[in-house]
Amino acid sequence: MTIAVVQSKAFSGASSGSFTADITATSAVMLWIFQYTTSGAAMSSSAPTFNGSASGFTPVKIMEAQSPGTNAVYGACWMLPDLAGGAASIGITASGGVVDGNVGMVAIEVSGLGAAPQLDAGATPNPEVTALASGTVASGPTGAITASPELILGMAVIFGATFAAPGSPWTSLGTGSGLDSAGWQVVTSPGGTYGYSPGGGTANSFLAGVAAVRGTSAAAAGPVPYLSQSSGMF
Repeated sequence: MTIAVVQSKAFSGASSGSFTADITATSAVMLWIFQYTTSGAAMSSSAPTFNGSASGFTPVKIMEAQSPGTNAVYGACWMLPDLAGGAASIGITASGGVVDGNVGMVAIEVSGLGAAPQLDAGATPNPEVTALASGTVASGPTGAITASPELILGMAVIFGATFAAPGSPWTSLGTGSGLDSAGWQVVTSPGGTYGYSPGGGTANSFLAGVAAVRGTSAAAAGPVPYLSQSSGMF
């Protein structure tokens, strides 16, 4: 099994849009949504769609968090596995916060994950998310991954400040404001731990997260408990 990122796109100030090319059948989409609030309102996301519909696939919430305080940020990463293909449009419902030119949505198409990809349940903690009122933007590490290959996913968003997204081996993509970032890498050996840590410390409210996803037929280094779907951080 070979995992590959086929295409990626960022959508500034939006929670829906279209890839440049149609999704290929059996591919998965990883979709990140970022929003913020100046009132301390609870934020959430739900009902991801492909080709204008929420049917035909079972979405998995890979990670989700909201930073504390009145000026707060929210980030979530969803997986839309084993899609039918033949269309390019994707979207998600973002609730409670603001999605404007400061934040938005990032999405990637991923091939090679198979019909039922899942979080690596043996890599505890997985996901690993840090959400604080101030500090250095860093997720903390996952546990050691148990299979190969695996897709490692990262996210970060900060209120009213910018950071430098991690470099190689991460590929990172933000909505263009410098306040948010989604990241990914494909790893081919089990046993490693992974964190998503943008550069720079700050006194602003932030969150950062990382998660490891194994494909349907990934080669396990040892017994891995079955996990059909992950809930969010809430």
